[in-house]
Amino acid sequence: MARLKLFMDWLARQPPSSQFLSVMLNGGTSFNETYQQAVAEKSMMDRFHIGNQSHYLEPPDTVAAERAKFKWFVDSGLLTTPGLYFGHFIHPDDAILQKVAAAHSGMSWNPLSNGRLASGVADIPKYLKMGIRVGMGVDGEASADLADPFENMRTGLYAIRDKYEDATIMSPYQVLYLHTMGSADVMGVKDKLGSLEPGKYADFLVVDPTRLGAVFDPYATLVLVAAERDLERVYVGGELKVDHGKLLDQDYNKVLAESARRATATMQ
Repeated sequence: MARLKLFMDWLARQPPSSQFLSVMLNGGTSFNETYQQAVAEKSMMDRFHIGNQSHYLEPPDTVAAERAKFKWFVDSGLLTTPGLYFGHFIHPDDAILQKVAAAHSGMSWNPLSNGRLASGVADIPKYLKMGIRVGMGVDGEASADLADPFENMRTGLYAIRDKYEDATIMSPYQVLYLHTMGSADVMGVKDKLGSLEPGKYADFLVVDPTRLGAVFDPYATLVLVAAERDLERVYVGGELKVDHGKLLDQDYNKVLAESARRATATMQ
């Protein structure tokens, strides 16, 4: 708690930036063997008004043990604390789903990671029908191999269609929405990004459609055909940051070195 307070105090002194969205906890209640982990996370969220993505119900071989810990989320009040959502969330039962929906909570769907680790396929159509909010992520290159949002959308769409054996169960537009507005909503930043509207940060990508063949449905083309290599420009906060693969205001090698230094420092 004390270290988090130091960080939050430092953060409050920094100038506003369109590159900063929010602070969140990487929740570990499902990895812990004591109820006090949930209590501690609840306390930090309440005190500092921060979110919490809690890794939960990913691997198939720990389902029973993790489901048993769901009462910790409920009894501590963590489940109903604004800003909590679940990462992966592949193997909930109906009772868990009903409580998560009633709490107006959500989850981060990570198709590339789930497929890479053979974790299973989250039943996204069912979650959405129950009123659970859904966003999408890649869970990092440690388990997703290629942090490509287009590949992530394709993988998720194909997995759901295979699961239901129905090509109409989810459309390219729906999966694109989950990867943009859905993610912004789940993370509690839909007032800042997720769509192009007055007052938002204007984070967007530019793709040259002539490289993608005939375009009959722009949503289908983006989800089914486009890839990271097709990005021409990247804007963050309305400012051009990447132009044809070139970082404009960052030294990539310097960033890599600094990232390695910080990662090493955290392990000491």
